[in-house]
Amino acid sequence: MLTPITIVITLKSKASLALIAAALINFVAAERARQAEMVRELGTLACQIENRRLLNKECSALQRQYDELAKLRK
Repeated sequence: MLTPITIVITLKSKASLALIAAALINFVAAERARQAEMVRELGTLACQIENRRLLNKECSALQRQYDELAKLRK
């Protein structure tokens, strides 16, 4: 037979699981957004590098920035 204390403990544990699940979902969503922002920034840097190469201008600083950001991307 379920006592009121058992019911309260069960409800609290399910609420904790829901909070943990919500936190994990938020973490995954934030990570995806971060990765999407990195990909966008890598694309922007790649375009800037290509434009500078076409104009025969120095692009080593942009290339270093691109390489560092590419290392962080999964």
